[in-house]
Amino acid sequence: MGMNPVSFWNERYQNKAYYFGTAPNHFIQHTLDQIGPVENQTLIELGCGEGRNSVYAAGMGYAVTATDVADIGLQKTRALADSNQVELTTRIFDILQGSIQAEYDMVILSFVHMPPEHKNDLYQCISSLCKPGGCVIAEWYHPRQRLDGYSSGGPQDPAMMVTLSELEEVFNQQPWHARHIEYRLDHLHEGQGHVGLAALSRLYACKES
Repeated sequence: MGMNPVSFWNERYQNKAYYFGTAPNHFIQHTLDQIGPVENQTLIELGCGEGRNSVYAAGMGYAVTATDVADIGLQKTRALADSNQVELTTRIFDILQGSIQAEYDMVILSFVHMPPEHKNDLYQCISSLCKPGGCVIAEWYHPRQRLDGYSSGGPQDPAMMVTLSELEEVFNQQPWHARHIEYRLDHLHEGQGHVGLAALSRLYACKES
């Protein structure tokens, strides 16, 4: 990513069309559906983009905080929430530039890729935002996305992608219990941004109460 991330993503989101579509990420949707509708549960999304996952979660009953570095993405998130007649809160947040002094019942993120030297910052951020008994649902590209030549999206550097061993090391030891860590080849149909066969790393883990 050559330009500043804020400028990059604001430029990506400036068109009226939703670059990654308006439907939620399939893995996040499927996992939230398995949990079922909730009441009095809080959820934060990191890197919400244009809001497709956050809006879906709000429809499931979560009190949602949708965060991103791109203000244009958050504007489109609010517009999507309005069109779906759900309420949520939006907040500018850069994982590397600050912290949020709150804990949530659920943390979700899809395709939030960091340079290798900052991956631990992302994992620590997830852990700090997740309250005891809370859970994280996340999906990333696996390095095989680049190494095997799939063209359905993701950063150019495979080192920015996430391996299962990384996830096991962080999310399958105390205070975490990994319910689902999986490598999967799947077809993505997410707007114009993620289309085609993809190598994916998936995570569903919960903290001990």
